[in-house]
Amino acid sequence: MPWYIRSRLLSTFPVRCFSKILALVMACFCVLQVEDDDNDIYFLKFAMKQAPLGNCLRVVKSGEEAIEYFQGAGKFADRTAYPIPGLVLLDLRLVRMNGLEVLKWIRNQPEFHAVVVLMFTSSAHPDDIERAARLGANAFLQKPSGPEDLVRLLRSIHSFWCEFHLFPPDFSRRLLEGVPKAPLNP
Repeated sequence: MPWYIRSRLLSTFPVRCFSKILALVMACFCVLQVEDDDNDIYFLKFAMKQAPLGNCLRVVKSGEEAIEYFQGAGKFADRTAYPIPGLVLLDLRLVRMNGLEVLKWIRNQPEFHAVVVLMFTSSAHPDDIERAARLGANAFLQKPSGPEDLVRLLRSIHSFWCEFHLFPPDFSRRLLEGVPKAPLNP
């Protein structure tokens, strides 16, 4: 772990939390993929294994399910199994509730203000990009066409958001509370 991350973490958290901090830095955080296409889900899981990234990955297949996940409702009530995600890969074109509606909901919840939301879609339409930016997306990424490009993109996402991005201290503490013991891929 680079010295500047270690010193920043130690100055932000009590020493008794160091093992949890180390677990968070090693695993970074849970990624929530909101995607209704089974092929895209399969390829993302495959690419995460190929990268290899230590992140835990959770998948929901609709906008409504994404909101239930964030609320910890129903089957998502166990925060050990379904921790608050630090990063969301959000498809734009979802049935019933589209990705922009989910993004708007997330950004209207103060407790999730620091969650990184990346629009992850096949669209490259300027209107979609503009609307996502106005609603608070951290980035708008077009899905790569091949597995090698997807692995490279995931490594870049991991590098920036897990190694260099600093979360606000209050959100970091909530992420620490939800770090699972081992990465799960239900």
